[in-house]
Amino acid sequence: MSLTPTNHWKLGLFVLGGVAFGVFCLFWFGLRRLERQAVTVYAYFAEEVDGLGEGSPVKYRGVPIG
Repeated sequence: MSLTPTNHWKLGLFVLGGVAFGVFCLFWFGLRRLERQAVTVYAYFAEEVDGLGEGSPVKYRGVPIG
């Protein structure tokens, strides 16, 4: 039974390449997330609004939006 010599440098290169590719993908998707456009919405009310002040949480149909 003969054992073939192992090439540890090939395995190491493969692992380092995979880690580098993973870091690159995380970096790329992170940059794409920063490029999203923001939308500013202004709301005008005809009547008085109680309980709404600067910095208070805002909900629209039960969903927090700001």
